[in-house]
Amino acid sequence: MHETERSDPFTEGRRSEALRLRAFRLFWSATTIRAVGTSIAGVAFQVLIVTVVAATPFQIGILSGLSVAPYLFLGLIVGALMDRWNRQRTLVLTSIGRALVLATVPVLLLLERLDFWSLAAVILTLGVLTLFAHSAEQPFLPHIVPRPLLVSANARLGQSETVAATAGPALGGTLVKRIGAPRLFAFEAAIHANSAILQLRLRSVEPPPSARRGPSLRARQEWKHLGLNRTRSSNGPRGAPRSREHSNTETSWSQHQRKHRWSLDKHDRVLAFGSFPLRSRTGCT
Repeated sequence: MHETERSDPFTEGRRSEALRLRAFRLFWSATTIRAVGTSIAGVAFQVLIVTVVAATPFQIGILSGLSVAPYLFLGLIVGALMDRWNRQRTLVLTSIGRALVLATVPVLLLLERLDFWSLAAVILTLGVLTLFAHSAEQPFLPHIVPRPLLVSANARLGQSETVAATAGPALGGTLVKRIGAPRLFAFEAAIHANSAILQLRLRSVEPPPSARRGPSLRARQEWKHLGLNRTRSSNGPRGAPRSREHSNTETSWSQHQRKHRWSLDKHDRVLAFGSFPLRSRTGCT
């Protein structure tokens, strides 16, 4: 009798761990430190709004809305652009951009030029850059993690975001009290610069934008293929006389194409504009 070999669950767990991949370790590290930095910066901005700017309740509402306004007005546009841009390059550029924007805050504080309008411009710019970064992260993950490890990768990213959202505000309040707002924002700029370096070290192969076929292109190709096959079958062999039945079939098919052409175009536009918000890190591009 031969003994059956049983797989060790701990060994299988280690094999299915996404952190064993160097590319994901870099991606996870950059995402984690950026999430922690964002949570810390949220507390620092609240302190500036109350102590330095002395904003009114109406101004506080405007500043809070500016951080999410890019998602409302630019979300669909940015999602379409991510199908045509290099996502790793987008991540690096957005991290560098956020580092530069955050570095302007201590300069404005030292020059005593930080007011409501300058702070609003900083918050709005950070919101736009964050939108581009989040839109690039989701479709970029499947290019550095194999499909069987996507569950593990998403779990690690979710854990990091939870820890950052929980510990970040407390850490931010402590740092503001210990080192002050100017040094804290300089520290934030350094965090995002380090995130850009980690993202730059990633090695991934992304398909060119021409190879990323959208739903509109696929639907049009299938419609064209169906129409050609239907027309050929109704016409019969080349040179053969067409009967009245064949002519009636071809005419009815042409009318059917004209009738449903607008419905197809409308459906394509809905797919093209509505596909991005439904994407996740599961590999749908």
